[in-house]
Amino acid sequence: MAVSQSRARPICLVVALGALVGIAMLSSPERPSAALTDGSTQELTASSVAVTDKAGRVRVVLSAGSLTFLSPEGAEAISLGPVATTPLGGAGLRIMGEEGKARLLVGLGAGGEPHVTLLSEQGIPRVQCGLFEGQSFLHLLDDVGETRVELTVRQEGSTMRLRDEDGKRVWAVP
Repeated sequence: MAVSQSRARPICLVVALGALVGIAMLSSPERPSAALTDGSTQELTASSVAVTDKAGRVRVVLSAGSLTFLSPEGAEAISLGPVATTPLGGAGLRIMGEEGKARLLVGLGAGGEPHVTLLSEQGIPRVQCGLFEGQSFLHLLDDVGETRVELTVRQEGSTMRLRDEDGKRVWAVP
């Protein structure tokens, strides 16, 4: 997803303002607000900075540990921060679907391992791939999030497993 220059300016401004006003936010319990040159505003709280568009809708929120971009309706669209909605966890990028549920997670696990997860419309993991402890893996999951196909590549060799609806292994190569 490309960001146009007109949208990139407020994003850069939010990041810069977050760094510059951190000390002021800690010393003042008030909720100051400032008008930006394009008619939008920013609101500061003790733990976040919010940027609104000309219509007064919050579009970007920078808070401790995350940066979130909101749709015009106020739903989370893209978020940089924790991705704890899967067992892989960690931090990274979440891209949300129209229904407000995560559809794509790209991140680093708790131990710094890269992973990608594709989720269903209900937010259930359907495809997971990544690199953990020196092994690459690809998991295909069913509509309730149970692993049906596992492909793992290690230094010693690779394995593939198919599982039935009860989770029992029905076929495996080493």
